[in-house]
Amino acid sequence: MNTGSALYNQQLRDSTRQVIYKVQYVIISADLVSRWAINGLGLGFVDSPLARRIFSEIQIAQAIEGTPLRRMTTMKETASFIKLLASGSTSFVTGQTIMFDSGRNLR
Repeated sequence: MNTGSALYNQQLRDSTRQVIYKVQYVIISADLVSRWAINGLGLGFVDSPLARRIFSEIQIAQAIEGTPLRRMTTMKETASFIKLLASGSTSFVTGQTIMFDSGRNLR
């Protein structure tokens, strides 16, 4: 399972490095999908000790303001979603980047 992070995406938005990262992600994912059921997970802001250490309260408030649900996801919610993707329940889903970001990518 490939994962992206809000931290990486926020810091590198519209940059050459981000474009290169995404191209590599697509190439690697396409290769893996041809052999296994692989999906990408586009994570939004996860309320975690790491996020709390890296970002100020102001930055967190701004990120929350930019999401339709007006909150960060929890580590438990994220783990449950990953568990669902890894289960047999989604065995027919492959080659997708599933956004798990409170609808932030729609803005």
